[in-house]
Amino acid sequence: MVKLGQLIEDSISRKQVRNDELVTFIRMQDVTEDAVLKNQITIRKEEIKQGLTYFEKGDVLVAKITPCFENGKGAALSNISTNVGYGSTEFHVLRAKKTSDASYIYHHTRYRPFRTKLELDMVGTAGHRRVPLASIQNYMLPIEHSYTERKAIAEALSDVDALIDSLDALIAKKRQIKTGTMQQLLTGKTRLPGFGEGKGFKQSELGQIPEDWEVYQFSDHFEIYAGGDVPQNSTSAYKSEKYLIPIYANALQQGGLYGYTDRWRANAKSITVTARGTLGHAEYRNEKFFPIVRLLVLEPIRLLEPRFTAYSINELVTFAIESTGVPQLTAPQIGQYAISAPADLAEQIAIADVISDFDVEIALLEQRLTKTKALKQGMMQELLTGRTRLV
Repeated sequence: MVKLGQLIEDSISRKQVRNDELVTFIRMQDVTEDAVLKNQITIRKEEIKQGLTYFEKGDVLVAKITPCFENGKGAALSNISTNVGYGSTEFHVLRAKKTSDASYIYHHTRYRPFRTKLELDMVGTAGHRRVPLASIQNYMLPIEHSYTERKAIAEALSDVDALIDSLDALIAKKRQIKTGTMQQLLTGKTRLPGFGEGKGFKQSELGQIPEDWEVYQFSDHFEIYAGGDVPQNSTSAYKSEKYLIPIYANALQQGGLYGYTDRWRANAKSITVTARGTLGHAEYRNEKFFPIVRLLVLEPIRLLEPRFTAYSINELVTFAIESTGVPQLTAPQIGQYAISAPADLAEQIAIADVISDFDVEIALLEQRLTKTKALKQGMMQELLTGRTRLV
């Protein structure tokens, strides 16, 4: 076994930097909890405050303070825009020895046991606990790899990182395209083939809309009510043959899923809208469900297609906060809002289908991203511990 300190320099030497020279500046918020550099600022050296952490291209950053360390913050600095940089005083800088490999060291700092083990060595008062550099230096690596194998491991893990980055970028691009498409289709600025040919625009209370669209108030087209208490003695955190009906609450995580029950209150093809805390996020529900904790439900009764309506709420409607204290939205309040929509229900459905296709594509990419990240963790476990050898 070998200590991490045997692979890194004992101290960080500094280059002379002119005041007018451009340097990279990195704050704690510029690195993610996956230890990825998401942002960097290029400024003149003379604009840097005294006492910040010095680093160079190729170094590795590790957050030292709680909870940033435990959460995984850090970064590899192989791609910064300048040769020299400065950052938060809450970073440790690890510089690979000439006989070592910076990428190999970086992947060890992302390995969950590294964070878990060194969390026990943190010192200081609550809220200001830090990992000493000495603890990082004394961290025992699971196995001593040869220089050739370190390079091979780093290359293999970096290849997976590149795939993860490409998936992240593709998902962001698809979301951007979806947003642009929604802005065009939900306002009638762009019409799908077979709809609105030769039609102009007219003035409405919501501004200009296509002349074959109308303004629809929610209270006229939905039955609106709020969720209540959690069903007593008939809930489960997991779906089963007995508990098949989803329970939804005022939350954004996991689509607001709270658990499961054996009874339902709201019909399929309804909309839910968050009504406390984060107001106004709409979700289309394609199956029967049980709403709780004042979650608002809109069940269609007339001419508005629910998926089209949910997309329009999220993209075009801004709800005013009328209550003091915790922000709230009530059924009578939401009933007063309106959206514009095609008078032809077929066009509403066609627009919703186009946007829904984006959702399906993005969901599939997110599933692939999740699986790739899980694969990366498995590879780290195998390669960094020596269970699988590359050389």
